[in-house]
Amino acid sequence: MGSMSALASFINYDASEVTCYLFDARDVVDKGFDAFRRDEIETDVEIERGLHFHIEDTRLVCICKLDVTWNVLYRAKEGDESGKVRTQCCIAGAASCESDLDERATLENVLAQNVIVFLWGKIRDLIEASSLMSPIGKLTLPAINPAVLLEKGMEVES
Repeated sequence: MGSMSALASFINYDASEVTCYLFDARDVVDKGFDAFRRDEIETDVEIERGLHFHIEDTRLVCICKLDVTWNVLYRAKEGDESGKVRTQCCIAGAASCESDLDERATLENVLAQNVIVFLWGKIRDLIEASSLMSPIGKLTLPAINPAVLLEKGMEVES
């Protein structure tokens, strides 16, 4: 096993802040969760993101904001009725590394992907904790490919 300094990343994560959070299972719970199939669910996710880069002292900083809405649709055991669990989370956070002007585009890409994964994990933890406290049980937000999210609408401010 290597030393901790050899394992440590060159990226630092700054504090993240949740600015809105919603976990709404009322539709499923009010209709009686036992009436729904747990093995056949459909999900859809909507993600809005914003990125901003700037230099602070000698560090390149990436500030990321994610607004994620995840809907989980349960089908009824009988009939056509369905029930929906809706989650929404708005979160912001930052990552930074030593700046290298010759490699700025590469570093921006690496920072952006890392901060997205960092924030996504926090959203997943919130949803898992909330769902475990509800009658429906644990829901886990699926993993994402941050590179694909960056390709879609790369409106980056430097």
